[in-house]
Amino acid sequence: MLGGTDMHARTQRLVPAVVALLAPVLVAADEQFVASTFSKAALYIYNRDFIYSPVAEWFSEEELASLARHETELGPMIRNALSGGDSVGGAALSAHLDLEESIPELRSRLFQPGPGYSGDGARYETEEDFLRDGLFVYHFVYLRAIEEIARRPIHEVVQPTQLEIQELSRHLDNPENRYYYWAKWLARKFMLSELPE
Repeated sequence: MLGGTDMHARTQRLVPAVVALLAPVLVAADEQFVASTFSKAALYIYNRDFIYSPVAEWFSEEELASLARHETELGPMIRNALSGGDSVGGAALSAHLDLEESIPELRSRLFQPGPGYSGDGARYETEEDFLRDGLFVYHFVYLRAIEEIARRPIHEVVQPTQLEIQELSRHLDNPENRYYYWAKWLARKFMLSELPE
């Protein structure tokens, strides 16, 4: 019968052999977990709807840790989704993981004209009612994602180009323009009080 010291020594010698035998299984399990997490991320990122679950509700802590470890692979997927259309999930995940490289695509989406969505049952009696953040369901998420990543207000992070300012001004020229309220809302966020005619 082996004594405690002998058993301990024998166990110590067996550990490397057991680890060597299990390593391929563990790697395969980890690769499978990463693959399934990326599949889940793709569903989240490529969903074009503005109704979405918060990141912490959609992903487990383990999944978020895995995505953070693989942000080099995740970043291009998010940027591709944002450059191809609206991606509230891509914006939310970029902000959650502090993906600074997503800021150019987020900025581009922010400056894509879009109408406000007023189907929330609220009353719309004054112009201010049409300028609430919640009406600009996509744009507000892009704006907040940029601010969260940069940890500064949008007007300190992004400087609109002359072309972008002219585009805003063009929409503001006519209160009947479909994008009038979007342009006014965004101009306020950038503290652009004087716009060219």
